[in-house]
Amino acid sequence: MTICHCCNGDLGHFEIPRAELARIRAEKSSLLDIKLNADVVSEDQLRALEKMLRLHPGGCRAQLRMEIPKRSESILPLGDDYKIAASDDLLARIEQIFGDRVAVLR
Repeated sequence: MTICHCCNGDLGHFEIPRAELARIRAEKSSLLDIKLNADVVSEDQLRALEKMLRLHPGGCRAQLRMEIPKRSESILPLGDDYKIAASDDLLARIEQIFGDRVAVLR
């Protein structure tokens, strides 16, 4: 199954298999960056996030960006207990918790 149809100039079109994209993401990602609005995030959501991170252990660091819109943002690096395995599944599950795309892999 393919996920990406790409055009590479003179090389023409090529397809990147979904599994290959997942492998590259897992190898190259070093940080899960989660940005949350401090005014609306709930304790239940934070507990669900903690559980989700612990269910996906790996070598990728994680950090929370807690934003108070138009006022401030605090970056909270999470400890080694929250290192994760970078995956599309984890990103999708985090999106389910918060109802929006709040996490990106870098």
